[in-house]
Amino acid sequence: MAAALAGLFAVAHGLAHGAELPLGVTPFAFADGFVAASAALHALGFAAAKASERIGENHARGAARASGGALVTAGIPLLAL
Repeated sequence: MAAALAGLFAVAHGLAHGAELPLGVTPFAFADGFVAASAALHALGFAAAKASERIGENHARGAARASGGALVTAGIPLLAL
């Protein structure tokens, strides 16, 4: 059930991005940008996880909390858009 629900949300998410497709842009070029951005975000996440292993468990928890707080703070202005 959880996998089906996740799949449903994934399709809805993809459709939302498809609706943002600018006129005159090929869908494949637009999708390439999303793939490149997703790969970069995954690489950054992997690098952050590896870096947190080196600083120790207690410091890693603090770093995770701080980065989560920074993301929430950065996202608040987006609510006004």
